[in-house]
Amino acid sequence: MELWQNETAKYNARLKSIKNWNVDLPNFMRKLPDSPFKGEPPVEKAVAVTIVWFTAGGCVRYADQCVKAFMKLWESGLFSTITLPARLIYELWASTHYALRVLDDVKDSKNLERAHKRTQQLFLGARSDLTLPWGDIPAPKCIHIMDFVRSLSNVYPETQDTYSFLCESCHPSYVQLMNWSLAGPPNDNWSNPNLQRIAHNLIDRTLTAMEMSLSGICEDTTNAFNTASIYFEM
Repeated sequence: MELWQNETAKYNARLKSIKNWNVDLPNFMRKLPDSPFKGEPPVEKAVAVTIVWFTAGGCVRYADQCVKAFMKLWESGLFSTITLPARLIYELWASTHYALRVLDDVKDSKNLERAHKRTQQLFLGARSDLTLPWGDIPAPKCIHIMDFVRSLSNVYPETQDTYSFLCESCHPSYVQLMNWSLAGPPNDNWSNPNLQRIAHNLIDRTLTAMEMSLSGICEDTTNAFNTASIYFEM
């Protein structure tokens, strides 16, 4: 076993939990009402079903793919790239939380026009010209990622600091990427006490962000479904 593998073995239990993050999450997609968009459903129902599609049918699935990508990069010691899926998981949590707040706004303010607009932006929005699978080009402009991140502030006040930390390693920051690359093969510089301290701090902060994000996705997806189900019988 190489030095980097010995040094990172202390995280194996946390990695196992991350790998199995959604084993207890119900399959909410199977609980959606049949033919929810047949005819002209009430706005509340259309918003509710769309939010479940976005969270349970989208964010949960993509987060799971990110976890699998993260594990492959970790097992190969490609540490300079592991924050890419970690940051996307964080963004998926932020967007899930934002979607939940759209539903809460429907319940609290009854502002259906605003809820419909935000739901369309969530589900169909884009910042560039892209083609949907059925050929149409989405009309609405997507919601800015920082609006997603800021939406977390009511449950996690340090949301922007954590996001900035993850972004630092996803950008061409020479020093930060060097710190990461020295933690894995072929550089494997764990015998350097300074690098050892820095690398453990980077790994711990990244895993903590992932654990928090995955837990948040599960909680917010569950809450979104429970709130959405109020409108399924309309």
